[in-house]
Amino acid sequence: MRLTIACCVLMMAACNSPSEPFDSAQGRPAKPALTYPVTTMGTVADDYHGTKVPDPYRWMENLDNPDVAAWVKAQNAVTDPYLAALPRRKALNERLTALWNYPRVAVPVLEGEHLFYRKNAGLQRQSPIYMRASADAPLRS
Repeated sequence: MRLTIACCVLMMAACNSPSEPFDSAQGRPAKPALTYPVTTMGTVADDYHGTKVPDPYRWMENLDNPDVAAWVKAQNAVTDPYLAALPRRKALNERLTALWNYPRVAVPVLEGEHLFYRKNAGLQRQSPIYMRASADAPLRS
């Protein structure tokens, strides 16, 4: 009888043991450590009335810089597999797309004799600027 109980306990323990590392302090499977690429810091600093304000990441503002493209590619190599493994990612993506997919028009601004405004059909990445000579004039983009 004792042998049967011992075998049952061992089988239950074997079936319940995680196939991945377990973090006993958190009581859940351990997450793999993400190793992010090193981000270069520049030496740029602005001088505002005698106060130096460092801007070590200004080099990232130049989106045409091959170093920026390489940095983004390296970051994506770390985050994309992690994000792709999230179980509810597809549902969240579909819901956010549905929420963002609606036409919108910004408040027009009168400059001189012309009206300028932005208009987005729904999922455009940027809202193009449109111009009209007046409220009832034909649209010019």
